[in-house]
Amino acid sequence: MTYLSLGQVNIPIAWLAFVIAILYSDFRNRHADGATNKLIEHLLYTYIFIWKFSYIIFSGSDFFQAPLSLIYFDGGLKGHLSALVAVAFLLYRKRKVFDWEAGWMYWVRLAAVYQLIFYSFQEQWFVVGMWIFTLILIERIKSQ
Repeated sequence: MTYLSLGQVNIPIAWLAFVIAILYSDFRNRHADGATNKLIEHLLYTYIFIWKFSYIIFSGSDFFQAPLSLIYFDGGLKGHLSALVAVAFLLYRKRKVFDWEAGWMYWVRLAAVYQLIFYSFQEQWFVVGMWIFTLILIERIKSQ
């Protein structure tokens, strides 16, 4: 994993890209109805919570030996899959109030900006160019 060093603090690029992608998607999605925005926020917080705290379930013995390890570790792939199942279940339950067009645009923007930032730090410029092109297309489609 690539890190950005700011003095004595090392920030994983994936986390930085994720936060910036969320901020961008929230900013561009501000015109959606309130129920959809609240549901997207709820799904996002649920995903992060389950992914991060699934470390306790999947590595319980390590967690109970060193509880502060929760700060440094997450649930890994199993945590991601568990979080995706939980988000899919919540989305299924709220499918009638969810504005699917606004939701899809949010997630597509999130993925495009995340990949753009992540691959920029990896210096994979062809992939970055493809994601810039994708992001431009997304914004043009939405503006029409």
